[in-house]
Amino acid sequence: MRRGERGDYHWIESADIGLRDLLTVCPEAVLGRCVAIAALDGGPILRPEVESERGWIYSNGVAYVPAVSSVAELPYDDYDE
Repeated sequence: MRRGERGDYHWIESADIGLRDLLTVCPEAVLGRCVAIAALDGGPILRPEVESERGWIYSNGVAYVPAVSSVAELPYDDYDE
């Protein structure tokens, strides 16, 4: 696993741990934070009208969750980016 930081931005990279595992052991990585979702299961997010009702913002094919209140609101599987 690698960590990176540039100014106020922090990230984690790993080919060994999936998003599901990360959110299970470290939900504070996303709680209260803005999360950008670039793809879901290797493809585009397919239901922007549903997520928009929850306050998600879409721009250039990326969904932004302004402030995550629960990991349950995030879509994830083994191939999410």
